[in-house]
Amino acid sequence: MSEQLSFTQLLRKNEFIESNTNEETTKIDDDFDPDEKIENLERKIFEEETRKAEQEAEEAKKAEEAKKAEEARKADEARKAEEAKKADEARKAEEAKKAEQAAKQESIESQKNEEKSQKTTDDTSDDISVIYIGSKPVMNYVLSIVTLINNGVNKVSVKARGRAINRAVDVAEVVRHKFITKTVVEDINIATEEVFRADGSASNVSTIEIILTI
Repeated sequence: MSEQLSFTQLLRKNEFIESNTNEETTKIDDDFDPDEKIENLERKIFEEETRKAEQEAEEAKKAEEAKKAEEARKADEARKAEEAKKADEARKAEEAKKAEQAAKQESIESQKNEEKSQKTTDDTSDDISVIYIGSKPVMNYVLSIVTLINNGVNKVSVKARGRAINRAVDVAEVVRHKFITKTVVEDINIATEEVFRADGSASNVSTIEIILTI
């Protein structure tokens, strides 16, 4: 140890001496070494400060790691949410595309049915006139059937597919109950047909045939 003590060492040495001085005597034992006591005290203080510093550093490290882990978790959740959002948007876009294609196909089918409904053809040897139900108002088809019957047709087949099935039923019922009450339903046939969309894919569509006779 240096022969010249610092101010702090002198102060601690003085405090140590005073705290160990007996009120009855001011004489210090011959084997008492203040420098050694101060050195031990300083070493203990240094060790305690070092331990606290290491503990604080460890706690700070753990806090930083926890912070990074939380940020990583939030970033992962945000990424997953963004991926789910994109997947949902893609699904909705695909559904909208399919719905649009289905609407186009239905429009094409309805147009075909309407073109067919303008003609009355012999479907069988029994001279059955066929009315194809499309997207026109119910009364358009009702008047066509009434005209046919008034012109001597005794049997009319009302055909429809998909969403037009409800309209076909309405047409038959209006004819029977509002215009020609002696008309009866001879037969009802239901089936499933395979139709092809504009993109080339196929789908099954329900069909109905209502045969009206006089």
